[in-house]
Amino acid sequence: MNTETRLPDTEFVERALRTVAVVAERARRGNCRVGLVGGAIRDALTGAQTQDLDCVLEGTPPATFIDDLAEQAGWRLLRRHDRFGTASLKTTGIFEVDLAIARTETYPEPGSLPVVHLGARLEEDLFRRDFTINALAVTVSPDGVASSILDPTGGIEDLRARRIALLHDKSLADDPTRAIRAAQYAGRLGFEIADPGFTAALQKARESGAWTRISGHRLREAFSCLLSESEWLSCLTWIRRYGVLDEVLGLPVSFRDSAPPVSTEPVTERWSWLLRQLTPSHARALAGRFSLSTRLQKRAGLFARAVFCAGALAVCSVIGAQGSPSSKKKTIYVPPPEFVVPGATPVAPTPTPTPPPEPVPAFLVSYSVTRKDDMERLALFENGVIDYKSSSGGMTVEKRLRLSKEERDLFWRVVRDLRDLKSDSMPIGASLNAREARTIRIEVAGNDGDQIVVQFEDTKAVPLSVARARGALEDLRGQILEKERKERERSWQPRGVKAGMLLKRRSDGAVFRVSQGDTFGTLLELEDVERHLEKLMMKRNELPVVFERPEMEEEAAPEDSE
Repeated sequence: MNTETRLPDTEFVERALRTVAVVAERARRGNCRVGLVGGAIRDALTGAQTQDLDCVLEGTPPATFIDDLAEQAGWRLLRRHDRFGTASLKTTGIFEVDLAIARTETYPEPGSLPVVHLGARLEEDLFRRDFTINALAVTVSPDGVASSILDPTGGIEDLRARRIALLHDKSLADDPTRAIRAAQYAGRLGFEIADPGFTAALQKARESGAWTRISGHRLREAFSCLLSESEWLSCLTWIRRYGVLDEVLGLPVSFRDSAPPVSTEPVTERWSWLLRQLTPSHARALAGRFSLSTRLQKRAGLFARAVFCAGALAVCSVIGAQGSPSSKKKTIYVPPPEFVVPGATPVAPTPTPTPPPEPVPAFLVSYSVTRKDDMERLALFENGVIDYKSSSGGMTVEKRLRLSKEERDLFWRVVRDLRDLKSDSMPIGASLNAREARTIRIEVAGNDGDQIVVQFEDTKAVPLSVARARGALEDLRGQILEKERKERERSWQPRGVKAGMLLKRRSDGAVFRVSQGDTFGTLLELEDVERHLEKLMMKRNELPVVFERPEMEEEAAPEDSE
């Protein structure tokens, strides 16, 4: 700890302190102490510059504090979250000022979001930071005078040694994305990652199960920040050195080495390049774990890759995007290699041409509902196709319908407002009856090829845009279920089904025997006759959805007429 170190006398520091002095002046009426923390202090000491100023307020600011700041000449409010004690403002200069009330944080379980406790001291707030080089602060007076640097974790020493060090050995178990940010800072600053502490922290995160609990959205955001760095290739070197992607996917990841895109390429191209460095299976696993958009996966070629099997006759499948009209497998037969007589000149076999994949329609929105072991999901694509799948009690139903262009456009105008939804506007906390509540998840295609995810329980009050989108999606679901009901009525009538009859399941051809029914004949018990591993309890009127027409139906029909 070094309490005597002060900020250097540079133009950047002078402008930053003048900006924070405005905050300190407005906070003085609430007897608040204002600290400039984190990256601005780090960059000032290393000779770099930043446009982001993080200010922490110790104490309770006046009720009109944010409004007073926003009314200052040249200041503009960008976002405000009174519930969490944070706000962001833009100044006429180069700075964006992020304000937060000093806090401490606890993690209910590894990898979870923290529980915030407001009302801490500035020095206590520094201990919730990710790395020692970011746990630095100065207090700023209303006249723009800064104190000596507060350094309770030895960040200045680590800056001089050019190393990235965690604050404690459970840091990555609390928030695994810090491993990604460590690689990001090491690549950006040209620092080393302090070890063996980092390796030990990775092991604790793995053993605690933190990597399995963190959401794909948080992982994707952290990795997108890394890929946006000018030294992103150096950042990826650290990712590979410590096997961070191995931790994310839970398996060893293999990389290829090909020429990267030029540094001016957008982040989406860097994502595509990264996916192409992995084997097809690893690339698909990464895309799924990070919840990458269909559009980005398509750009990386994940929907056009084919895997050829060894042997005399190999079967190769080119699979389209999930839920698209091209999702049916196209089978290409690869002939066996030509037989070569010893001593003869080998003749190269004629390659079998592979037809190009059909165009993949872009994803627009999906809607899924889960409750215990039951699940329903529908997805709408740009070409108007809707895919629907439900699974309940061992019964799976899959349907597809197509909207007209006018219907699709009308529907899209309703749900696209979710792209502007702010995460803090969604309700948090447990529902009144969490055991019986359904979890609803809506995913909408964003403007930049990413996806916006909204997840909530159906007992919660939600913003108007979410309610409107849910209503439209429920209406689509109703159309699909009504179509399925009419098709079921036209397929075959299950009235004559009785004990001992054999039924063949549509999805996999498995044969079930009807073992018994309830007193009223509405529920039937079915047993897998081949493996004897699966039993189903089903309503009689649901049998045509799951099973094909039985051969004994005509013989059993007269008994039903008695």
